[in-house]
Amino acid sequence: MPAPLNQFASEYYHDVDLRVVQAVPPDALAILDIDCRAGRLGEVLKHMRPERHITGLKLSGTTDEQVATRVDRVLSNKLEADSLPLEAQSFDCIVADDALAHHASPGIVLERLRPLLRRGGRLIASLPNAQHWSVIDGLLRGNLQRSGMPWGPRARASVAAFAIADIVKLFLDAGFLPRIADRRIIPAPPEWMISAQATLARQRLDLSSFTSRLQTCQYIIEA
Repeated sequence: MPAPLNQFASEYYHDVDLRVVQAVPPDALAILDIDCRAGRLGEVLKHMRPERHITGLKLSGTTDEQVATRVDRVLSNKLEADSLPLEAQSFDCIVADDALAHHASPGIVLERLRPLLRRGGRLIASLPNAQHWSVIDGLLRGNLQRSGMPWGPRARASVAAFAIADIVKLFLDAGFLPRIADRRIIPAPPEWMISAQATLARQRLDLSSFTSRLQTCQYIIEA
């Protein structure tokens, strides 16, 4: 199934997810991007408020010099293994844009990030939805490859996949109180939904609420 990237064109600037940008609190000035890649997200956030100080963790890809032209500080640390040279309660906001699903232990990552937030701080995360209709369709066809979920320019093969119940538990276990800030929707073909109704009824699933989950390819979480 081809990736429906054309419908996301207005939601991205370079490789920056503008839905994630909009979820960052406007008054957040000290921000940590836990997988800053080329630093484009920090560049956009600083463009909106030049006084912001952006720290980026660079896990792979571009050189430190490239990233340093767009953010204020660049670190090359592994969240699951390294102790971070960052002070407790030093950030107003932490952004995990398409990052948690690529860590083998996302719960450990969240536990390490939580002490870095100031009182009243926010963590913004985007995560792929394992209950999207395309994933279920792929499983029915015998395709078990999660890499078949290319939603957006930044999408990569995921180590972990999450349904909404998994997401809520993941954040609660790490000491966060999560809420859905936004969703990215890729609707199922009408004929697919018609054929699925009998299965949903058999499993005693509420049609309206589960249809919402089936259409959601990505959750944007504020915690």
